[in-house]
Amino acid sequence: MEDSEVVIDPQLAAFREAMKMVQANRGRISRISILFDHLGKFSEKFIDRTLGLSNNQANKRINLGYLLPEIRDQYLGLAYEFGVDIHDIKVVTEAQCRMLMLQRYEDLSRSVRGRMMYADGGDNSCGEGECESRVTCKGITAEVYRRLAKHGDVVAFFNYDEKRCRYGVLADAINLARDEMGVDRKIEARIVSADGKKMLVTNGSSLESRGGLADFTNLSQ
Repeated sequence: MEDSEVVIDPQLAAFREAMKMVQANRGRISRISILFDHLGKFSEKFIDRTLGLSNNQANKRINLGYLLPEIRDQYLGLAYEFGVDIHDIKVVTEAQCRMLMLQRYEDLSRSVRGRMMYADGGDNSCGEGECESRVTCKGITAEVYRRLAKHGDVVAFFNYDEKRCRYGVLADAINLARDEMGVDRKIEARIVSADGKKMLVTNGSSLESRGGLADFTNLSQ
């Protein structure tokens, strides 16, 4: 948020592919989620307080329709095009995932800590080392997979970005979720480029795919 203006970097190519999948599998998908990478406290900065939401709705049961108009309007047209109500799209925040990882820190094995937590002076980020969190991007992504896998198999869509969307991070996050966090559901990460090309990442391997239900979006202040 810059001078009270929200800066949004929506991954709309990935979101479109997710909505296509929802439309093609209507009635067979148990949960649609969108993950927001953000700065600041999410409930204070990005929730539309004019809606009169309860604290529970604003902090724990957030859906896309509860966000500020300038955020939700980015997705409204695509969701409507594919017949999806934005109130049916659950919001997962980076802060929620980070908090859970830190709470479980003492229960993690040393090898998992090394893969999910930053080492001193290390660069384990999917970006350019800008993250201030102790939890790596692969750790946060693995936690997202674990949460979504409670509802069934996971298909996650990401916009292609050579700096912020690294194949190795997504693949390692899948392996972490399956090998170290007890996830036994199928997990796929589909990287979508602006020209519609897609790469499928699953269980640490990749292949070209024809090819949504997580989408990563960045909010900054």
